[in-house]
Amino acid sequence: MNTTVSIIVPVYNNVSGISQVVKLLLAQSYDHQLEIIIVDNGSTDGTANLIRNLSKEHECVRAAFENNVQSSYAARNQGIQESNGAILAFTDSDCLPDSEWIKAGTAELERSNAACGGGHVEVTFGATKPTTVEYLDASQKLDQERYVKNHQFAATANFFARKELFDRRGLFRPDLVSGGDYEFGRRVTKAGESLIYIPKAIVRHPARRTYSEVLKKSRRIAKGQKQLDGLGLAGFKRPLWRQMLPAKSWPQDGFGKETLGRADKLKLLAMQTGIRWLNFLIRIT
Repeated sequence: MNTTVSIIVPVYNNVSGISQVVKLLLAQSYDHQLEIIIVDNGSTDGTANLIRNLSKEHECVRAAFENNVQSSYAARNQGIQESNGAILAFTDSDCLPDSEWIKAGTAELERSNAACGGGHVEVTFGATKPTTVEYLDASQKLDQERYVKNHQFAATANFFARKELFDRRGLFRPDLVSGGDYEFGRRVTKAGESLIYIPKAIVRHPARRTYSEVLKKSRRIAKGQKQLDGLGLAGFKRPLWRQMLPAKSWPQDGFGKETLGRADKLKLLAMQTGIRWLNFLIRIT
């Protein structure tokens, strides 16, 4: 089927990330029409100029802008409104889509006749032996299969949807700092829309390499969970005191559990506990 696909990528201050993701999107194996919509969300570096130049160099690349609301969901909404595709594919500026990403995602969406679907997110590492911080970030993995099957949403790092779904059910909530994909997925599935997991549609996400980056992400997620709590939209449990107790978790399928030394395991446990404390304190204050 000759289906036009619009790829929507929000970005804020990420020149190197956009350069890489656009290169990979231009190399997609999909045989039909693609448009790549890069939505700048008020960047203060050279990102806005870069996407303007990319749109001049490549006919299928379009520059879009959301400068009024600082929110990746507001940026995605702008991309949705400017898109022409029957199917919309979402990823982020720090992600690396596989060359078969669009082909696999659209094929499964068409085969199943589903309204939307979440593809597999694979965490990657920068070296042969990942650092403890990379293990830490990977242990908080984007488990898309569990999100879709157990929690009825898909992370927008790798998300496919028919454009008509947004016409029927509305856009992402731009007021959420995090969790907008959770809110949207729960809203549409409760309304009877079908959501599927698409394991062959792969996007790779490099693990964060500094503890400050991991803390920044954790703080944003906790603030989003607190917002959802306040709006009565959270389907997860409220924080309990026992969530502050040490609890170790491992990266994808336990990777690293056997290769980390004792000192690194203790360091990983301490950092995980710090994040649990941060999450708990943000959500109760």
